[in-house]
This record gives sequence, C-alpha cells and structure tokens, in this order.
Amino acid sequence: MNIMRMSLYQLIYMDNIPDSAAINEAVNLAKVFGNRGSSGFVNGSLRNFSRNREKFLEISEDYKKSLSIKYSYPEWIIDEIKKSYGKDKLESVLEYFNKEPEFGIRINSLKFSEDEVIDSLEDNGFKLIKMNNSKYGYIVKNPAGIFSSDIYEKGGFYVQSESSQFVTEKIRDFKDISYTLDLCASPGGKITSAYEILEGKGEFLACDINSYKLSIIKENANRLSHKNIRVLKNDAMECNDIFKNHYDLVILDAPCSALGLIRKYPEMKYQKSINDIKSLASMQKKMLDNALKYINENGYIIYSTCSFTIDETINITHNIEDKSVRIIEENLISPDDFNSDGFYRCILKKGE
Repeated sequence: MNIMRMSLYQLIYMDNIPDSAAINEAVNLAKVFGNRGSSGFVNGSLRNFSRNREKFLEISEDYKKSLSIKYSYPEWIIDEIKKSYGKDKLESVLEYFNKEPEFGIRINSLKFSEDEVIDSLEDNGFKLIKMNNSKYGYIVKNPAGIFSSDIYEKGGFYVQSESSQFVTEKIRDFKDISYTLDLCASPGGKITSAYEILEGKGEFLACDINSYKLSIIKENANRLSHKNIRVLKNDAMECNDIFKNHYDLVILDAPCSALGLIRKYPEMKYQKSINDIKSLASMQKKMLDNALKYINENGYIIYSTCSFTIDETINITHNIEDKSVRIIEENLISPDDFNSDGFYRCILKKGE
C-alpha cells in the first residue's frame, strides 16, 4: 500500500519524473517487498491511473469537497479560510499553508549591529534574505545548525517568523511609551521585540499563567541581554487591580486555535474543531476586556493571534464596549501576503 501511495504522489505531483520511470520503480519495489501477485497489481493499477489521469482526478463537482481532498483539509477549515480571506484567495491560501515554512530571525539591534550578525552567519555558510515587513528581520534559507552558532549563543538574534515580527513593528511609530505589559508573553518574542524597538527604555513586564513558560521568557531575555524585562505569574483571564490605568502599551498575543501556523504544525488540521474556536473566542474577549482596563488615558493595545478565523479576530476587536478606545490599524495577514504564517494584528488606542 505504501508503494502505491508513493507512486501515486509521484504521478500526480512530481512533473519532473516520467510516468514510465515511476511505474517501473514501483514494480521493482513490489517484487522485493510484496508477495507473488504484488508486482502485477501495482503495474496494472498505476498504468490504469496514468492512462485515465483526468478521470481519476475529477474528484467532485462540489468545489469545497474537491479542495478538501486535493489539499487535505477538513471542510470546516476551508469555510473559515474563505470567510477570512475571501473566495478569490481561497485556493492560494490553501497552497501556501501546505508549503514548507520559512525560518525567520530578528536581529538583536541592541547588542550587535546588523552587519555584525549578518557577517557572522554568512561566514558560517548561512544564506540570508532580508524580510520586507520587519526592520531587522531575515529569512535563513539553510538554518540547520544555526542554534549552535556562536552569534546565536551570544544573543545576536531571536528566531521569529515574519508575521510574528510584523505584530510589534508598529511600536516604532508610538510616542511616550514608558510602561509596557505583555499579558501572554511566552516564549518572549513580542516583549523582547518591544524592548529592542524601545531601546530598553522604561519598564517591561512579561506575564504568563504557567511557571515553566515564565522560565522560557527569562531564558530568552537573558540570552539577548534584555536585563530590564521582569516576569510575573498572572492569569490574563482575571482582572488584576494593580495593573489598572498604568500602562502606555499592553501587548495581548492571545491564546488561539493557532490555525495560522498550519505550515509548521499540519497535524492540527485534524486536532482542532469548530467548537474549539467558539471556546477560545470567549476567552479572548475576556482577556481583551481586562487589557483595556490596564492602559492609561492615552495608551495602546496590540491585540494579535496566530489565527485567522473571524471569531478570534475581528469579532473580538470590533465588539469592544469601551467607546473611548478606537482601532487605528488592523491587519489580517494571509500566508501568501509575504510567504509567512496566517496572523491577525489590531492596534487599539485610548484617547486622541
């Protein structure tokens, strides 16, 4: 059966391999690993497919069902992608979500110059391409071994996708940020990015409900030499009176379905359900309601999810009861926007 699977994959998706070569190799494998009749069955079945390819690949007149089979997605996820990105982008998004993810890094601009990190990595054979949506972001085309590099161990960069880096880039435009809170900070990508953009000036508090995750944040901050980041165990679902009206900036990278990370974790397609989305949306709304209480009269909130579903994104931010808060920028990032993860970012501001 596995011989058939591999061979059909070659016949359907690998245009550089002639049908005759794929079939011949399958027959040879069947002779070695199959029983007496295996080679004849494999030969006949694959040749039949090759002759009648178009007929076999006419999966269904039902467009959604066809996409579900072609790209291997549950139909409910296809519905969610269509609702978020539209019918015109649907198949493109499915294609991108099935591609191998890029490996992104963010240079630690507080500790090294951009050239120092690039030169160190390139001298060790790594190939870098500049990102378009992050000031200090790069794609590493051949990342194997990068965690053993000297510049990594010295805190020269943080591993982070382009979509994730994009979430905090807007902070460069903010004014008078002295107090920053990250409510769901693990593993530390957003708070360390904010720290670098703000040049470590002010107070930075990274929270999580899980003690082990707090240790990961500490580890990453220490490696990057971000000494002014404090960590605190805190439940984002519960309103913390100590935080009220105090912060210039609150980052809420909310717990979500993580469907935007399908390229990295394709198994989640069959581990999640529509009921998970509904449950998470309720949690996200509660967390955002609390975050709104923590910003001061001119404060900002960055709300983000590594998901794209409407219930976890615009249905949360567009239904805020606090009328003193407005949306100043919103981005629903598709994987085909810049070949990265599916993400949502919303910048909210209180006051003028």
